Amino acid sequence: MAGRIALHLFVVLVLGAAAVAFDPWIDATRPAPLLLLNIAPVLVIHLAALALVRRAALAALCALLPLAFIQYINAVKLEELSQPFSIHDIGLTGQLLAEIGLFARYSHGAILVVIVALIIGLALAMRRLEAPLRAGAWQVAVLAIAALGASWMLSASAERVYEDAGFYERAWAVDGRIENVGLVAQLVAHSARRVAARPKRNPGALDRALKKIADAAAADPNPGFEETPPDVLVVLSESFFDPSTLAGLDDCAALPAWCRLRDAGLHGEMLVPTFGGNTTRTEFEFLTGVPYRALAREVYPYNSVVIRPTQSIAWTLREAGYRTAVVHPHSRGFWKRDLAMPALGFDRFIAADDLEGPRRRGFWISDTVLTDTVIDLGGSISSPWFVFAISMENHGPWNAKRPGPGTEALEEIPVPEPLTGDEALALRQFTYHARAAVAELERLVDWMMQR
Repeated sequence: MAGRIALHLFVVLVLGAAAVAFDPWIDATRPAPLLLLNIAPVLVIHLAALALVRRAALAALCALLPLAFIQYINAVKLEELSQPFSIHDIGLTGQLLAEIGLFARYSHGAILVVIVALIIGLALAMRRLEAPLRAGAWQVAVLAIAALGASWMLSASAERVYEDAGFYERAWAVDGRIENVGLVAQLVAHSARRVAARPKRNPGALDRALKKIADAAAADPNPGFEETPPDVLVVLSESFFDPSTLAGLDDCAALPAWCRLRDAGLHGEMLVPTFGGNTTRTEFEFLTGVPYRALAREVYPYNSVVIRPTQSIAWTLREAGYRTAVVHPHSRGFWKRDLAMPALGFDRFIAADDLEGPRRRGFWISDTVLTDTVIDLGGSISSPWFVFAISMENHGPWNAKRPGPGTEALEEIPVPEPLTGDEALALRQFTYHARAAVAELERLVDWMMQR
């Protein structure tokens, strides 16, 4: 009996230590109440598993697995996007399964296979070596305690306990809250109001933005043109930025063609509402004019905002007699664009499954294919038209596994002197694909000018 009690106490200590050790933001020197807020959810899972499997060590493994998985996803997101795991990411499970090829680029496949095999072997060994507890009424009692604990953590009362004053707002610094409370505590704090319900809008900010759009439209109720309406082409180039803004690079050394293109017309800079990923936020802001900051925090606009016809540039141009189309050489269902684009006023959506034998450059379908598709589309539909093109070629990751030119070709691309190793390789790969993107932009400009 004493041995059983010692085992259970040891398991609780291991789970508590793991909850603290796995979290990059907290350590054992933090106040005890804060540590308990991160440990308690793991213990609730352990209690539920203990009642079901009747083995302390195996139940501990059942509690450690989701903790380790969440922390692994968190580590990958921090490495690739500088963004932590969020409760909203749970709602993207379907997207993850549907686009497993994209997300697999960011994971460590061989390591994961080995780890899964070890976990399965460990679970089987625990089941065989550890004698089960005798079944009885204690199982119902333990399950009831676990259920009460879980219910409380999803309640408004728990949200107040887990709440703190350090809530973050900025797209480029989204870990402000987690730094204060820890990853597990942050997930629990958000879960009560955000897992089951559609994110609520910010009524004041959103209404003000929509009123501004409506007032602008009312000021000019006739969007007609004195001459033939021009065709309108917008290209959002994946991950694009002007590398000449980096310290240590001569102006236009990285993308000389971009400088020519930029200086031939009007140009400027755009402040985007995201960093490292979630580029549908930029699409949403551009198409609707609604600032992302007017929405509930951390939402994915196409998943939770554009759920019915939503006012946009596309709808306005359709009312002016335009044909509207989207071209995106990737899965049409990714980020629910297949549902969002019609709701935003586009009457046609050309995606990867519409392209025959698409050519890739690097991991993804090339910008050359995108340009060819836009040109073919522009020649096949009646003017005036509005085409919204979203490229894919320069999507990450940028690493040694990325297919591309040889080492000699990449080393000819300039990078700032402080960059070496993986960082220099990533910037050179990015610049290589950015040059391809600019070449296709030049081709599109020439084609549009000829029209």
